[in-house]
Amino acid sequence: PSKANPDVYTAYGILANKTAVCDGYSKSMNLLLNMAGVETVIVTGRAKGVRHSWNKVKIDGEWYNIDATFNDPLPDIRGAVYHDYFNLTDKQMSVDHTWDESKYPQANSTKYNYFLYTGMVSASYDQFKNVVNRALSGKPKIVQVYVVDYDRSYSLDFVRESGIKSFNYSTPKTSSGVFTLTLN
Repeated sequence: PSKANPDVYTAYGILANKTAVCDGYSKSMNLLLNMAGVETVIVTGRAKGVRHSWNKVKIDGEWYNIDATFNDPLPDIRGAVYHDYFNLTDKQMSVDHTWDESKYPQANSTKYNYFLYTGMVSASYDQFKNVVNRALSGKPKIVQVYVVDYDRSYSLDFVRESGIKSFNYSTPKTSSGVFTLTLN
């Protein structure tokens, strides 16, 4: 960081130079959303034990957490978009983020959580297969599903049977969480 271009800590860094750290991501989100009339605040705290910043956004009178840095697909995968940290409650965010909650508005609503809003949620293996197959019909590079009570015995044979031979996947960090399938 001491040798980094100082622009990486600004909205300019990511918008003009396409490079930033979390400060640049959260400041650009704040700038762009405020310009669009969406109320936002920048949250500072820690994520995975490291100093970090992200945003809280107010939609229809309810607050949500968005971490644009953690949603950035790194290493870069052209056309890929992650939604792990898109409109989360404080409880969901606290799995790997910490902050002084008394300084910021509470985020408790799930109405606009990406996975719930788009129907990318499953509570059983059959639902999981249906959601993934529906998503695969759109030929994305990445499929993400929020799985409730994920069972590590879930087979991905149905993905291979659909004609996709090469893919990677990551399972939820806890028993309920985001399952990500990346097509090669």
